[in-house]
Amino acid sequence: MTMKTTGTAVAIALALGALSSFSVTAVQAADLDTADQLDWAGSFMVRGRILGVIASDKQKFSPALNTSMTNAITPEVDFSYFLTDNIAFETIAGITYHTLKVKGGPKIGRAWVVPATLTAQYHFHLGNHFKPYIGAGPHMALVMSDKAKGPFTSFKLSNPRFGVALQAGLDYMVDDHWSINVDVKKVFVSLKGNVNNGAVTGKAKMNPWIIGTGIGYKF
Repeated sequence: MTMKTTGTAVAIALALGALSSFSVTAVQAADLDTADQLDWAGSFMVRGRILGVIASDKQKFSPALNTSMTNAITPEVDFSYFLTDNIAFETIAGITYHTLKVKGGPKIGRAWVVPATLTAQYHFHLGNHFKPYIGAGPHMALVMSDKAKGPFTSFKLSNPRFGVALQAGLDYMVDDHWSINVDVKKVFVSLKGNVNNGAVTGKAKMNPWIIGTGIGYKF
């Protein structure tokens, strides 16, 4: 058998495999479409997501320091409970790492922060597959560790700090249990900072966008 013939056979096998997978997915989707859309009350959903945390670039310190805060990428787990078919409560578990630095200059300090958030959500049921939602709730930035960097002798952030989170997202239900999720949060929170034992004080206005995607399981 020539190499060309072998390549053709492999291509046909792959095409048949893809067609078979598509057929199974179509049957599963059809089964899901015949199910009751509103069977969410009393359900739990667990998701695993990868988050991009994009911090604000507006920091205010006195004496004046032109500073910036680094962004972060981190894994996250969240848990949702559906009180009714449409109303749910979500909390997240994760930790982010940020560095505060002088723009074009040295680092000031670094911190590990837990972005504890609880949101009340309203879920829309657009057929059996598309489940968009909106939410809002309190946010708490819990500083787990902070440490001075570069030429600075001390770096301390106030702990904890409270703010507000707004949220929008979408669950695409692959079947009765598994889903693909995208989620966006805008958090409004500032961390009070103390540098060099109070020689420099101010606010690190994080106000991050938290953008995530991952998979979920409903049970």
